[in-house]
Amino acid sequence: MGLNFRKSINLGKGFKLNIGKGSIGISGGVKGARVSMNSRGRKTATFSIPGTGISYSVNLNKLFKGKTSKKKSSDEKDYDNEEGTTININIILVLIIVVLLVVIGVAAFAWFNGLI
Repeated sequence: MGLNFRKSINLGKGFKLNIGKGSIGISGGVKGARVSMNSRGRKTATFSIPGTGISYSVNLNKLFKGKTSKKKSSDEKDYDNEEGTTININIILVLIIVVLLVVIGVAAFAWFNGLI
């Protein structure tokens, strides 16, 4: 077993500063949906069902990287951009889910506090 260290400091308005043995990071979001980034360059989106302990994390570095296309012959049409990357449909799905969860979280917060 190795020695581990982790400290999370609440910065308010849904943001946290996370300090660990290997890196420092920041995360933001609402209950059920959070996006984080650390000093090593890792970007993660986490979706959960509050109070259940059930969560799902997506490594955004791999998601946004895209895929490189193979070299095409001169008679094939090139539908990729100059760098040879394609758009990953998972990016769009994750962004839609994040937006929906944030909207639901804000609406629930407003409803529970009698603002609606």
